[in-house]
Amino acid sequence: EARDRGAAAGYADYAFTLTSSCGERNLVGDFDVEVAADEVVAVSASLAHLEMTPESYVESGGRTIAGFLDLVDERHDDVTDVAFDDALGYPSSLTLDPVPRAIDDEECYAITDVHPARG
Repeated sequence: EARDRGAAAGYADYAFTLTSSCGERNLVGDFDVEVAADEVVAVSASLAHLEMTPESYVESGGRTIAGFLDLVDERHDDVTDVAFDDALGYPSSLTLDPVPRAIDDEECYAITDVHPARG
């Protein structure tokens, strides 16, 4: 159902802001992400010292919105909290905790400011 709402919006090329937090991972911070044809084509990090290319973003666990929807499906047993945007269907917040009694294995994501890419 979330995918249907996103498809109805008709954003083939889009941008969004990802806030990635929790856990000990490489992908922590705020990222402005641009997607074209379901591929990450540009990324900028809010921290000036953090250089991020589309390749390093993906290698660090970054995804497109479709990729985050896949993550919800693929790791549904690890999902402890997820909320979807009412209008566009993307996961506006997502928390995964694969080992609830472990420390620093959580993944927390917030997706905001989804809009058509500025061509």
